[in-house]
Amino acid sequence: MNRGGEVFQKHNRRAGYGSDASQVDKRFHEYVEGALSAGLHVGAYWFIYARTLDEAEAHGAVFVEAVKKWRGRLDMPLFIDYEYDSTRYYEQETGIKETRDTATEYIRRAADAVERAGYYTGVYLNPDYIMNHVDMNRLRQYTLWLAQWKVKEPKYQCGIWQSAGDTKIPQATGGVDLNECYTDYPTVIRRVGLNGFKLEPAPQATGLTEETKRGDRWELVTTSDNIVIKLGGSG
Repeated sequence: MNRGGEVFQKHNRRAGYGSDASQVDKRFHEYVEGALSAGLHVGAYWFIYARTLDEAEAHGAVFVEAVKKWRGRLDMPLFIDYEYDSTRYYEQETGIKETRDTATEYIRRAADAVERAGYYTGVYLNPDYIMNHVDMNRLRQYTLWLAQWKVKEPKYQCGIWQSAGDTKIPQATGGVDLNECYTDYPTVIRRVGLNGFKLEPAPQATGLTEETKRGDRWELVTTSDNIVIKLGGSG
C-alpha cells in the first residue's frame, strides 16, 4: 500500500465467481489465512458472470457468505470485478448486446449486496470500461481499483492503481500484479467499524486523510478517491 511514497504490503485475493457457493475458489481460505499470518492487509474480489439483475445480486450475497469466517479480520475492501469476460458471458447467454446501463446495474446490484452487509466495497475496472461500458456517476459511492498498465500514472482518480501485471519479483514464484494504494483503507475500515471490526472512538489526524468534527460527528474524506465516511463518536 502506498502512503505518499511509503509502501506496506497488502493482499487482494479472488474469492470466487458466479452466484453459487460451489464457485468459491478452492484455495481461497488457505491463501487468506497465509496472508494474514504473514501480517499482510487483506481484501478480496469476486468476478461477475451474470445474466439477470437478480443473479448479479446473488453474486454479491455469495461473496459475503464466502468471507463470513474472516469477518473482523479483513481490513481491505471487497471488490466487484467486471471485465470483458463478464460482458461476453452476458451476451452469449442472453443473446442481447450489453449496454452501459446493463453493465452498471449489474455491478451496482452485486456491490450493493456487499455494502449492505457492512463491508467497505469497491469496483475493479479498466479505463475502457470506465469510458465506454459503465456510467461512473452511478458507481461513485464505491472505491475504484483501476487496472491500467504500462503508463506512468493512472488516468482516473482511484484508491488502488494496478500498474502492471505478470511481473517478476524476488519474493514470489511466477508473475504477480503490481498495485499502488493511495487510500489508507485499514485505518478507515477500523475507525468506521466496517468489515466486522468494532467501531473505534473519535479519530486522530493522520495526514493521510482530512478529518473534520461537525457537532458530535466526524467526517473523514480519503485523500484520493473522495469517499466521505461519517464517523460516530465525540472528541
